[in-house]
Amino acid sequence: MAFGALIGATLIAPIAARADSGTSPQAIQQAQSEPARAFDIAAQPLADALIAFNEQADLQVAFRTDEVAGLTSRPVAGSYAPEAALRLLLDGTGLTFSRSAERTITVGRSTSDEGTMQLGPILVEGSGERATGPVDGYIAKRSATGTKTDTPLIEVPQSISVIGAEQIERQNARTVSDALRYTPGIIQTQGFNRTNDGFYSRGFQLNTDSIYQDGLRNQANIFDTITEPYLLERIEVLHGPASVLYGQASPGGMVSMVSKQPTTEPIHEIQVQAGSYEHKQINTDHAGRLNEDGTLTYRVTAVARDAETMIDYIGDDKAVFAPSLTWQPDDATSLTFRANYTETDTMYYYGLPFSGSVSDNPNGRIARERFIGEPGFNNWDRTAYNVGYAFEHEFDNGVSISQNLQFSTYDNDYADIWFGSFQPDQRTISRGAYARTDESSVLSVDTHVQGEIDTGPVEHTLLGGLDYSQTSFSRIQYNGTVGALDLYSPSYGGAVLLGANPGTESSQNQDQLGLYLQDQIAIGDLRVLLGGRQDWVANKSDNHLTGVGTEERPSAFTGRVGVVYLTPFGLAPYASYAESFQPQSGTNAAGLAFDPTTGTQYEAGVKYEPPGIDGSLTLAVYELTRQ
Repeated sequence: MAFGALIGATLIAPIAARADSGTSPQAIQQAQSEPARAFDIAAQPLADALIAFNEQADLQVAFRTDEVAGLTSRPVAGSYAPEAALRLLLDGTGLTFSRSAERTITVGRSTSDEGTMQLGPILVEGSGERATGPVDGYIAKRSATGTKTDTPLIEVPQSISVIGAEQIERQNARTVSDALRYTPGIIQTQGFNRTNDGFYSRGFQLNTDSIYQDGLRNQANIFDTITEPYLLERIEVLHGPASVLYGQASPGGMVSMVSKQPTTEPIHEIQVQAGSYEHKQINTDHAGRLNEDGTLTYRVTAVARDAETMIDYIGDDKAVFAPSLTWQPDDATSLTFRANYTETDTMYYYGLPFSGSVSDNPNGRIARERFIGEPGFNNWDRTAYNVGYAFEHEFDNGVSISQNLQFSTYDNDYADIWFGSFQPDQRTISRGAYARTDESSVLSVDTHVQGEIDTGPVEHTLLGGLDYSQTSFSRIQYNGTVGALDLYSPSYGGAVLLGANPGTESSQNQDQLGLYLQDQIAIGDLRVLLGGRQDWVANKSDNHLTGVGTEERPSAFTGRVGVVYLTPFGLAPYASYAESFQPQSGTNAAGLAFDPTTGTQYEAGVKYEPPGIDGSLTLAVYELTRQ
């Protein structure tokens, strides 16, 4: 069902409203007093038609299923104000409607000669899609990634791709990279990888500071985590610069993951999987109310996997436990606590030499499952902890405040063997070894205020926020040697000799503070997006072996402007300009800290949501430059 977010809630107070008589389409169009929207609702059972109206009008509709049973709606096609469209939809059914709140419409039957209706308890069948909620099928209609507000995708003047939980499940994605396999503009940094989430978007690498979960940065190092897709409600890709809302990021864009949230609707799911490469896995997902009035809800998601992979000796073992709890004392306030514990046991994979895999080798093709390490040496053990909360409150004047906080720690112990060049026989390859320990932590907090202001015919959705992140990363690494390996007839068991003293012992710390403002402007069918942000960053790097350290304090202003025009037939041409910045760690040959890189993008395109069809299309052209 297209609804689902509020199933089970009940309106208790009686509601009075003036009944509306049937009206011709011509009279309705003349009487429009609200901004028009494009509607395409076929004649059908009234309950289904009201659900379609709910989605297309972006309003919450309440009705009694017994009152609409057996009734058929009139068709509605064209550009109408929402109330005018609903009058036409209900014409001839004997039902009328009233607004019980600014965004809520109640449909019911008139019970008096004067046209006043008294309604008893009404089951609210739910609201339409929410930006952080489930995607109904494959086609998402709303997102918060591009604006940090719950906005229809068609109104955002930048290309955004959304992959929902249903699509993730149908693809049987074992990694986020798997889930994004069919996303335009996205390329995996490696073909086979169980150690990190890494991507290229529009030609630029996304990692660490361009991968977000629940609106917050959650990595200090690219190897900190690889997110389990089963835990996610949706994965979104914002193509192009995102710094105006998120601070430092790649000019290619960002990947934003949304965790599964507590629900009032009971969910109890257990999946048992078995497959090739001795794959054995259990997924479980449970949610529902903890008390009768639904003010306390929970969700517990977990994964346990024991598996081998397509590469000899490399396993893919993982255990994940992710509980969350929401306290919602009233419709205006919500506080969600969330946590995540993950243990990973796998190995890093360097791939194979070019000769014998891509190009010809006199000895033939190298077996693609060939392992170039040592089974008794290679390992990749990671433990991760995440805790945080999300708080929202809406005041009586419609202004809302939100705060999102997350703290994460990561401990990585791994040992790897890398390969060098072929010996003259073109079958035996040199190798090297290292063992290292990484420790990371990330604290991220984002607080923003949102409100709506109307200035005559112009509607403003204003957003202002302050975010802060603190990341720390330390590494100690021992380098070593190991014998060569015949890739066509491998004999494992060679001794790995590591140095007595570390070859690397370093740490990096970063603090970032950002202040941002955004205005989403609606003028009839025109949408204008304006945004600006100022960032202050403090980077400190220390080499504990040499005693040499560097410190830099870059700052940057980034901006964005875009326009979208909404036509009544679902077509929305748009154009935008956006900027990015990304501090760089390390020093140049002169010992000076690198300047931050900056990016600019010009994008133009068209978005199309065919009326009456569950589909969407985005066509974009862009010029993206990094300095």
